Formats: sequence, C-alpha cells, structure tokens
Amino acid sequence: MLIVVPLAAVVFFSIFKRMAGQVATSRDWHSVTLSPGFPRSLKQPSGKDITIAALPVRIVAANCGAADILQELIDPKRFAAVPVQVEEYAVDPQFWKNHAGIPRFEKFQAERILGYRPDLVVSSSFQDGSTAAAIEAQRVPILYLKDFEALDGIRDTIATVGKATGSEVAAAKIIAQFDAQLKTVAEALKETKPVTVILYSNFGTGYTAGSGVCQNDIITRAGGINLAAQHGMKGHVPLTFEQLLRMDPDYIVVSGNDGLDSPQAKVVLSESSLKELRAVKNRHIAVVPSRYLIALSQHAVEAVKSVARQLHPEAKL
Repeated sequence: MLIVVPLAAVVFFSIFKRMAGQVATSRDWHSVTLSPGFPRSLKQPSGKDITIAALPVRIVAANCGAADILQELIDPKRFAAVPVQVEEYAVDPQFWKNHAGIPRFEKFQAERILGYRPDLVVSSSFQDGSTAAAIEAQRVPILYLKDFEALDGIRDTIATVGKATGSEVAAAKIIAQFDAQLKTVAEALKETKPVTVILYSNFGTGYTAGSGVCQNDIITRAGGINLAAQHGMKGHVPLTFEQLLRMDPDYIVVSGNDGLDSPQAKVVLSESSLKELRAVKNRHIAVVPSRYLIALSQHAVEAVKSVARQLHPEAKL
C-alpha cells in the first residue's frame, strides 16, 4: 500500500495580492531575537541550502513523515499546524488525538499554510512545488525531505531536522536507537539463510517495490532477497499475476493490521490463479502494518523488525 496538482503561478499571484493587506512577512510574524546557534545554514536532504534565522517556534509539518520525526524532537507547543491525516496515517495517531489543539489542514496550500504564521515548514520533495515556491517567496524557510532510497537517508534526515529545529541532542538519541535496533536485527539474522520475497499490494492493480526505494532496503535488512529488484524493476511498479507466478517467491509481504485476515493478505490467498505459488501453499504471507511499511521516519525500523520476525521465525527477535 503506497501513499503519496500544482496551481498556476498566476493563481498564487492573485492570492498574495489579496493577502497583501492582511498578512505580514515572516520577518514580522515572529521575534528576531537571536537564539543560541542561530542563525544557521544547512544543506537539506534535497541538496538545497537553507538558512534559518532564529530558533523555530511555529513549525508546520506538511506531511505525516515530517510529523513523525518532529513529534520526538520538539515540544508539541512548537507545532503551528499538521495535516489532518496524522490521526490516520502517522505512526502514533493517539499522540495527535491527545493534542487535538494543534491546528489541522487538509491540503498543502500556500494561503492556508501561511495563515499559521510559520517560521519553518517541513515538507517533502513530492509535494506541490508551486505551493512551496509561494511560501518561500514570503521568506519562510522550507526544509524538504526526500522519498528515500534506503534507510540511511532517514538517518541523515533526522539529523538535518534536528539541526534545523535546535534539537541536535534529541536527534542524536533517536539515531542511536535507530542504529541499535538495526544492529540487533543484523546480529539475530547472522546464521539465517536469506529467503526470496516480493512486496505486493493490490487495490485493483497489482504493484510491487523494486530497487531504489526504502522498502527494498527493508526487505534486504530483514533477511530477504527482493526478487523484483533482482529482475531489474525500479521504484514502485505494476506487477501482474503472471509475473508473480514466474518469480514464485518464498514469501509475499503485504500491508495490514490483522495478520492473514488483513484485506491485502486475503487478496493473495483467495486468488485462484495464485494457488500454486509456494508462498500461498505455505501461507507464507508476511503482514506488516502500513504505518511502518511506508514510514519515512525513524519508525521504518519497525517494518524491518516485523518482516524479519516473519521471514525468519527461528531468529531470536
């Protein structure tokens, strides 16, 4: 299960023309009192440089991945707004339900985001570029997170977000825990033999994950061999039943919260044309909560642990 149209520049021009008498520039929105270590410049995961004038105290998390990272780095009072989807797709939805006073927004739109008077927006490269440009035009710094190719990118991003928010100590702690958990999995799998795997989702059309995406790294670190990557597939790509039958993996990994009763597991197990697959015959369907499988945060390590336990029940995890 994978989760991820720009407006014309003239639309934004008209929006900001109307806003001119209503919204001050970001320099007027927040205090310019210097904070220790600020101003600071850093290179963000996208490769673009960013300068932050003072310690951010009104931070907008533009997506659930950013909210997951920031949740463990900053005081909740420093959130200016988060997407409404955090109560469904964030790793810890209860946290956001407990902090219902933090404003919510449905869409990443410049006028709405600027209305929260942010001094930092943490966004993603896949979000609306026109919206981001309009926000930057108001001198609000935007930190862009990437759609990572491997777990190492998540580690680097946590460090960058920590530096941007003045939370280096907390970021270092999260990274240390992240690395320790990955090391524990690697140690537990030392004596195991890798098994072949296909990550699969089907909401009307079958999809898998090949090389160049985090899910490939999750499979590999969990003691699996990603057959889609071995067959030259890159990114998130369609996968037919015929291709799945030819690959015939030892295990199929799907998203879900109810084990083999999860909808995606039932799709695989109930499809008559797949009944000869080894994974189906042996009921080797590894079910992983989607909030971990698609996480672009420190919580992706939970997907590694979950997949590893199911691929290698003999390992002590």
